[in-house]
Amino acid sequence: MLARIARTSFRHRRAVVGGWIAMLVATVALTGALGGKTTSTGRLPGTDSQQAQDLLSRQFPQRSGDAATIVFGDLPGHRPAIDRYLHTVAGVRGVTELDPLEVAPRGSIAIAPVTLANNNGLKPSVTATELEHLAGPLRRQGTNVQFSGNAFSTGGLPATEAIGLLAAVIILMLAFGSVVAMGLPIVTALVGLGLTAALIGIVVRFFTTPSFAH
Repeated sequence: MLARIARTSFRHRRAVVGGWIAMLVATVALTGALGGKTTSTGRLPGTDSQQAQDLLSRQFPQRSGDAATIVFGDLPGHRPAIDRYLHTVAGVRGVTELDPLEVAPRGSIAIAPVTLANNNGLKPSVTATELEHLAGPLRRQGTNVQFSGNAFSTGGLPATEAIGLLAAVIILMLAFGSVVAMGLPIVTALVGLGLTAALIGIVVRFFTTPSFAH
């Protein structure tokens, strides 16, 4: 069956390529018109992970949100300003727990674990944006402030993916010795990834989809 599909695709290669391009363009256009937004919340009834999450929410509600960490560099000379910033962070709506500042042995770097609410209509990403905005004055004073955690993820193509793509191009070029032979699997993979990403954008319009699906 696969051999028959391959022969048919080769005989009608222009139509097949045109069809894939048309499908990609149409899917991207539909995503722009119908695309929804992923969510960082949701339930998986009947699963052990959901039972654990429900137990955590009942017994330790302040710990049941999204975990994140605020990292401070250049601590000496900026500790009072950092303490004032953390005092402000503790009062931000959506921050359910802020642990005491933990200072590294050498005293130049410190971290402050923080928990962001992901229920009751609160979105961790909104709270994360507020925390980053509040850190502006601290950064202008010379303190290096960084954030880690899913709520602070900005998305986009990681540099490692681009490096991997370049490595694949070089390896396939050496293996096949032809630009056309090298380009076929690369283009096929990129079209497939583009279609998948666009289709997910349409699916989230109608179904609750976690943010890590993109």
